[in-house]
Amino acid sequence: MPSFYTPQLKAEDKVITIEGEEYHHIVKVFRYREGDIITLNNGCGLLVSATINTISKRYISVTITHQ
Repeated sequence: MPSFYTPQLKAEDKVITIEGEEYHHIVKVFRYREGDIITLNNGCGLLVSATINTISKRYISVTITHQ
């Protein structure tokens, strides 16, 4: 399973929004849908699992489910 780079990700986050290139990869390339589980990383060693809540035309909202 790929890990998507999300530099704004912090250990205390519960819900985050993803835009730009990573949004494009998640939604358009890998074709993930609401309810799917994805893996995110912040490039500094933090790796989390997240569930996609909402997909809009420009961003997705995810809930962190496991660190």
